[in-house]
Amino acid sequence: MQIFKDEQEYRQVVFSIDSTLARRLEKARSIAHKHGKTLNVDGVISDILASYLNEAEKQLRTLERREKETLYEPFAMGPSDEDRDIPSDTKDLTVSGSHMPETIKQPEQ
Repeated sequence: MQIFKDEQEYRQVVFSIDSTLARRLEKARSIAHKHGKTLNVDGVISDILASYLNEAEKQLRTLERREKETLYEPFAMGPSDEDRDIPSDTKDLTVSGSHMPETIKQPEQ
């Protein structure tokens, strides 16, 4: 039998919930108090919130990964319609901007 409670830091967080749920919770707490019992609402909320946050963090990591992949997504460059018939040398191509500020060398043919 555990005599002492594990020391754990707690923080109070305020949530807005549906008013019907709030009334039901207040009624359940009142009935439990009449019988000398205490509802373990804090423990249940902590467990559910931990599960929710695990899924939310997973989806947020996916969003960040997709954003990073999009930032460095390859892109195609070519002449505009007006310049299509003008001969040009594309052996050395400098890409400017935040995506790839470096010189890209085309393979020799």
